[in-house]
Amino acid sequence: MQIKVTPGRGDAVPGGYNGSLIAEHDGQPVGSLEYQTATGQPGFKIAMLKVLPEYQGQGIGSGLLMAAMREAPGPVNPGWMTDQGYAFWQEHGREIAETYQPPQWTPEPVTFETLEPRAGRQVPEPEFDVEIGG
Repeated sequence: MQIKVTPGRGDAVPGGYNGSLIAEHDGQPVGSLEYQTATGQPGFKIAMLKVLPEYQGQGIGSGLLMAAMREAPGPVNPGWMTDQGYAFWQEHGREIAETYQPPQWTPEPVTFETLEPRAGRQVPEPEFDVEIGG
């Protein structure tokens, strides 16, 4: 399946820029990534990364992350994460953010082929240390 990633809405805000990317399949949105940059600082912070449930596990979230790194090269701050986001970051995001070298930026949209769905594969639940009491 071919996915096309194009810029969504963006706003210049005091101290930076809030932008978004939209992933589409056959002209229909299947995922999005919203990010924030700081003026004069490389990289970005992920504000929200979403992929429709029926499209999850096929590399769309990873593709959105790589497209965002092309838009704002530099360090990636994963921001606050849901349990599902934490599992994604542990499995894919950290490695992409540390090792991916984005290609030269061009005004053309990013396109990529997805992976086959991971039938029956379970992502391990995140582990959190909780301190109780004082």
